[in-house]
Amino acid sequence: GLDEAFREVKAFEKTADVIRRRTARLLVGGGELGAVERTLLLRLMGRVDRIADWALEAARVLRLLERHEVPREVREVYHELSLKLVGITERTLRAVRLLHADPLRALEEADEVERLEEEVDALYAEDRGRLTELASTLPAPLVVLLYDALNALENASDACEDTCDILREVIVRLAW
Repeated sequence: GLDEAFREVKAFEKTADVIRRRTARLLVGGGELGAVERTLLLRLMGRVDRIADWALEAARVLRLLERHEVPREVREVYHELSLKLVGITERTLRAVRLLHADPLRALEEADEVERLEEEVDALYAEDRGRLTELASTLPAPLVVLLYDALNALENASDACEDTCDILREVIVRLAW
């Protein structure tokens, strides 16, 4: 249920924090990479962490919404957006994992992330319109929470696209 999903998102966010901190420590050592490359890799990990942060924020708000009477059509919208976010996040992480092993496939995954993010943007615009139409029939605090959840889901999707933009920079810069 929702509690289990929340725990999974929270664990993902904690893992992203740990990876970002470990990456920073590893990059301090320098090694073969120059300062610009190390900075790009750290930015990349920061963006992955931002995906997790926004996903956790969305999960927190959606968990609060569980206590309220939310119309079924609204719940379906958030369910659809959540599924899209899972898909775009999985593709983003796949692109990051492919960074060193297969940079061309990583770029293909990044292109797919961009396409999926455009779908999320279209859904977001559509859903904001629907929510605006329904707002007068719902309690004000619920409307605020619904908008917060919608924005958090969209921001997580944007963070996926941002991650892939940085990934492209890393691939071009390092030209593996």
